Amino acid sequence: MNKIHTILLPGWGVSANIFNTLPDYDAAQKIDLLTLQGVHHDEYWLIKSLDKQIKKNQPLCIIGWSLGGLLATHYAACYPNQVQQLILLNSNPCFIRQHNWPGMAPFHFKTFFDQFNAEPRRTLKRFHNLCAKQDQSNKQKTIYHQLLRYQTIIPIQHSTEHQHWMRLLNYLSEDRRHLLDSIQCPVLHILSQQDHLVPFQVAQTLQTRYPTHQITACPGSHAFFLDNKTLVSTIIQKWNTNKKIEHLIT
Repeated sequence: MNKIHTILLPGWGVSANIFNTLPDYDAAQKIDLLTLQGVHHDEYWLIKSLDKQIKKNQPLCIIGWSLGGLLATHYAACYPNQVQQLILLNSNPCFIRQHNWPGMAPFHFKTFFDQFNAEPRRTLKRFHNLCAKQDQSNKQKTIYHQLLRYQTIIPIQHSTEHQHWMRLLNYLSEDRRHLLDSIQCPVLHILSQQDHLVPFQVAQTLQTRYPTHQITACPGSHAFFLDNKTLVSTIIQKWNTNKKIEHLIT
């Protein structure tokens, strides 16, 4: 059996270098979302742009955080014969709340979208603060500064980078549950209990809709893997061994 090639896809507003904090994945292929040129056209070209960057001489395991998880799911749905494993970190397939599906309130998303359109620099910092927000203030401060370290190019209003992230916000706003419905490979969801962007209640909703998926929890914020490196790696390694983990959401 061929060795699995791991792809890491980051979330909105940060570079792929954020995964440098996970030493177990030094050899993985990290892809910056700013390099996905297809975002300037439509979703088909967005996924084709991702496909062009992925090394496909081995079976794939794609690990996606937040928005990166949606892109990972989309890619796996389009290329089911290539993706052998899908690992989603705090990724909600329907990011904006709908009937019987937890998510961000539509009003809050629109407010954030408008704020980023008007003041991208300031809004990006606010976003990182939301990603880091949790009960333990000392950890929140540390994670916030790590996010600033790994943030993408700070966009100037109406610049190419600014328009790129605006389009990816539009992508994030769409309901992607139909893509997750079509996934054929094993799927692991890791969700954090103090996430202020993806409500933890979505864990039970995911378990109900996708009973074959493995779903587990970690303490911490939306960017939980920045201060739970060992736990995250342990969960993934255990799942890789037998596709089961001990602490499922029930």
